[in-house]
Amino acid sequence: MKKDIIEKYGCDFTNNIVSDEVLDLASEKIGILFGNELKEYIKSYGYLGIGAVEFYGLNSKQNLDSDLVKQTLYLHQYFPFTKNYIAIANIEDSIYLLIDSDDNIYECDLVLKKINNKNIKFNDYVIKRLSDEY
Repeated sequence: MKKDIIEKYGCDFTNNIVSDEVLDLASEKIGILFGNELKEYIKSYGYLGIGAVEFYGLNSKQNLDSDLVKQTLYLHQYFPFTKNYIAIANIEDSIYLLIDSDDNIYECDLVLKKINNKNIKFNDYVIKRLSDEY
């Protein structure tokens, strides 16, 4: 994901980037390997947010207590059908955006217990979502 595109939209991100060791610990704690696009995103931005759009991430102040880890573990505990995915955003009530180890994006409806493949990779989804919203 190119920094100039993120800057174009004026997204918030953190300067408190996690180390590779923390990234590996988070992957181990969640029990899912992070894809290359997700790793690059976390190492470049930590998280992204603008207005009502926020993508979870990791930062060095919260480390394993960051939203990406906490929300993923919550979903795995209470909604076991999500165990092969990482939570990347909460789109609206009971609807989460998930990512797999290959950086594919899915939309998960917790009420219907249904996961739909969005047929888009993480970087492309972020850019599309930002351009659709802003």
